[in-house]
Amino acid sequence: MTELYLHVGMPKTGTTFLQRHCFPHLAGMRYAHSANYRRIPLAGGPPGDLVELCDRLIFSHPTFFDPRAAERWRDRLLADAGGKILISRERLFGNMTGGFRDHREITRRLARLFPDARIVVVVRRQDDLLESLYRQSLQAYYYYSVDDFLTFRRGRFASPPARTGEVNLDVGDFDLEAYVDGYLERFGGDRVLVLPYELLRREPRAFLERLYAFLGVEPYVPSSFPEVHRSYSFASCCLALALNRFVRLPGRQLGLRPIPERPFAGLLAERPVGDRRQALLAALDRRLSLRWLLQHVVDRLLPWRGRLIGERKRRLILARHRRSNRRLDRRLDLGLEGYGYY
Repeated sequence: MTELYLHVGMPKTGTTFLQRHCFPHLAGMRYAHSANYRRIPLAGGPPGDLVELCDRLIFSHPTFFDPRAAERWRDRLLADAGGKILISRERLFGNMTGGFRDHREITRRLARLFPDARIVVVVRRQDDLLESLYRQSLQAYYYYSVDDFLTFRRGRFASPPARTGEVNLDVGDFDLEAYVDGYLERFGGDRVLVLPYELLRREPRAFLERLYAFLGVEPYVPSSFPEVHRSYSFASCCLALALNRFVRLPGRQLGLRPIPERPFAGLLAERPVGDRRQALLAALDRRLSLRWLLQHVVDRLLPWRGRLIGERKRRLILARHRRSNRRLDRRLDLGLEGYGYY
């Protein structure tokens, strides 16, 4: 019998740390995920096409998604598989730049395709989550002010404008209880584990103990707990906000954009794979990007991380979700009050 576990995020909740430093080392657990968007096969089968199946589930247009074809694909992959399988894919939670508007449809598809799966979801306090998402948007060369990113107008949060291909976040859509309820309703309370990200930050061993107990595997504790995908420092955020509008990106060519994201991209495309000069050009190409310079030069010289979302906005964000956070905590006993959720 196959036991399938799905780690669905949320984004910005230590997912990459778990994928790199914990999940690959679990005895008796076959593990599949996308590393830098490359599909990783499951050692000993079934193949990494399970990740591709999840991607099809995530990205297929609702009009053309064929659940019966997906079920046949699933049956072929899991036939006689047996044992425990863990898939970690935070995009299963939804598109964070779109405010997780596809979350409900993805969850519905997940429940149809893997009705007996066990779900692991890690939540994060809304003000800190939004701060982290804002910093990530700067790393992705967006250049919204904090107020524009949060759609903060005249002292309150408004509904975001329809910005095609851009970030569209509504602070009201970060109701953690609503997302957790969706998983509980579709998979059942005994098949869903909810953990606060703050527990991972403050007491990583306790976090891992709860996670491994749910997975039913022998505990593995890494020798260190490095910070993965560290966001920009305060100084780098300020520089990115000023300079990102001038970065020339694929699909963003109009206007004055004198800073190429990848200055040697054209030359790299022309050279055959394996060419020695290609490796040198690729290394230079990475190190001449604005993002690399900010992360590896400015961040090291000026590492102070200071908050970008001010205290008043943070209070308003938490006030928006205080009641639902309290209800979620009382139902699942997550210790959210101690982490300042309400």
